[in-house]
Amino acid sequence: MIALIVLIWGCGLGGGAIDISIMESPTQLAPSTPLVVDCDPPLQRTLRSGSIFVDLDHQWHPEDPWDFIIVEGIGEVEISAILVSSTGIEYSSSIAGRAGGFLNLRFEPEVPKAIEFSAVRLESSAPMRIRSISWYLYNPL
Repeated sequence: MIALIVLIWGCGLGGGAIDISIMESPTQLAPSTPLVVDCDPPLQRTLRSGSIFVDLDHQWHPEDPWDFIIVEGIGEVEISAILVSSTGIEYSSSIAGRAGGFLNLRFEPEVPKAIEFSAVRLESSAPMRIRSISWYLYNPL
């Protein structure tokens, strides 16, 4: 019975995930020039948690205290995502982790559900090659 409840919860009633592509073309992220991607339509958090997923074209792993990653051949790299609301308010990611092979830039506390985000800005302390960026929404169990 408990397994059935967990299965139903994870299949949409309480769980689930939405992955919205923000940028699908490979690009270079430079430390001196943040990458700004306009979002049309605007992004909005509709589930309990929202993150920016970045597909990096590097070998890397996150490192405690989760505010930087270790990139092979480069070393420590700080990468952050900033969500820019339609009114200009900015929300910065606070945790850099790994999920499904992607760099998971999380926001804690969560960004408000009622706000629409018109742009995403990525900043990095070192040059990075990026394959894609997405807005990942999910309901953690």
